[in-house]
Amino acid sequence: KASFQEIGFKKNDFIQLTNSMINLNFTSNLLAISCPTLIVCGEKDYPNKNASNAIVQHIPKAQLQFIPNAGHEINTQAPQTLGQTLEAFYKEHHF
Repeated sequence: KASFQEIGFKKNDFIQLTNSMINLNFTSNLLAISCPTLIVCGEKDYPNKNASNAIVQHIPKAQLQFIPNAGHEINTQAPQTLGQTLEAFYKEHHF
């Protein structure tokens, strides 16, 4: 309960919001993304590995990079590697 109060939600409201999104599917919209796209996922983020692989299959110019030794919170678990990965992607695509 305290965790939800910290983010300004009541637990039941958060559960209701989450349930309302269960059937959302944006897969067809992914094909419209035309810019180079980097999908990052922690190699230990087992719940999101399949989704990452699926997303990269639907975005024409996408590439997937698994970040070693990281789970879901890449920015806190492997910030250096994440920074290097993003920098290399930006340089490769001249952003």
